[in-house]
Amino acid sequence: METYNSKTLNKKVTIPDEEIDDELNPEYLFSLTSNNLLIQIINGEVDPIRLAHKQLAARGLDNHSKWVGFKVAETIHSKPTIIEQLREISKRFWHGDEVQPLLEKL
Repeated sequence: METYNSKTLNKKVTIPDEEIDDELNPEYLFSLTSNNLLIQIINGEVDPIRLAHKQLAARGLDNHSKWVGFKVAETIHSKPTIIEQLREISKRFWHGDEVQPLLEKL
């Protein structure tokens, strides 16, 4: 199984499928997710990266799974995701109907 760096999308590691527990296997991340929610995710209506940040903040963890406390974790995870940053940048350069088709490609 191949895993990727979420920021650069470069391949990080190849892990044999039989050596990873199901609950840690990213291939199974959405296996129990409803079809409606999956469709909302692919349509950009739900941001799974933002939800992961919220969950880590609620656990008081930083980006490396280190306990930092709830206030610090909230500060770390309240920063905009790369998708949110790209959307904001695109809004500054394009207006109205020009923006929507570009955002849908993100």
